[in-house]
Amino acid sequence: MLAVGIWLFVRGLGGPEVGGVPFVGGAFLFAFAVSMLAVVVPSGLGIRDGAFALALAQQVPGGVAVTLSVGSRLALTVVEVAVVGATLLAARRA
Repeated sequence: MLAVGIWLFVRGLGGPEVGGVPFVGGAFLFAFAVSMLAVVVPSGLGIRDGAFALALAQQVPGGVAVTLSVGSRLALTVVEVAVVGATLLAARRA
C-alpha cells in the first residue's frame, strides 16, 4: 500500500513521466532500505531522500526528482503527525 500511495503522490505532482507503480514504489522501498543501513543518521534523514531522488532522476529532471523526493518526505511526516494526533485525541476521549 505504501508503494501505491507514494506513486499516487509522485505521479500527481510529477505527471506520467515519473513511471509506474513498480518503478516508483520499488525506488522508494529501495531508498528506505538504504536509509536503514545508515544507522548514524536519524531516520535516514537525507539518505532516503537522496537515494529516492537519484532513482527518480532516471525518469524526470534532477530538480524535479529532488522536489518530489523531499515532498514525499514532508507528506509522510504530515500523515504521521496526523495519526499520532488522532490517536492522542481518541485516547483522551476514552
